[in-house]
Amino acid sequence: MMMTIELSRDHGLCMAVVVGYWLLQGIVLSIHVGMARKKYGVSPPQLYLTNADVAERKDKKDCVKITEEDVIAYNSVQRSHQNNMEFMVAFMPVFLCGAIVQPRESAIAGAFSLLARTMSCFGYQYAPNGRLVGAWGYVPIFYIIYIVGKSAHELIM
Repeated sequence: MMMTIELSRDHGLCMAVVVGYWLLQGIVLSIHVGMARKKYGVSPPQLYLTNADVAERKDKKDCVKITEEDVIAYNSVQRSHQNNMEFMVAFMPVFLCGAIVQPRESAIAGAFSLLARTMSCFGYQYAPNGRLVGAWGYVPIFYIIYIVGKSAHELIM
C-alpha cells in the first residue's frame, strides 16, 4: 500500500525554520566556539575552563595565559553553544510534530523561537545572565507544545 503526503508552502516555511536552527547551531555558534578555543588555547576534548587552568598555565611556557575573566568569557561562548544543542534535542521533535498538523502556526512560532534563541545565544556569549534577553521565546515554544498536545488529544479521543 502506497501513501502520498502532500506538502504545502507552509511546510516549506517549517523546513526553513529547521534550516535556520541548523545554521545557528552548526555554523554560527560552532565558529564562535572555534574562535574562542583558539583565543584561549582550549583544545578538544576539554569543554570548559576552570580557575585551576589559570593557575596551571601561569608558570608554563608556550601556552596561552588566561585570567579568571577569560575563564568566564570562554565558558560563556561554550555554554551558549552547548545550551542551544541541549535545547534543540527536545525542541525539534515537538516542532516537527506541530509542523505536520498545523504548519503555518508552527512555522510562525518556530521563527519567533529561532529569533529568541539567537538573541539568547549571543546574549549568553557576553555574560551568563545575557541569555535572559531571549527568555520571551518560551511563549512561542509553549504554543507549539499546545498545538502538539491538542492534536495528540484529538487523535487519541
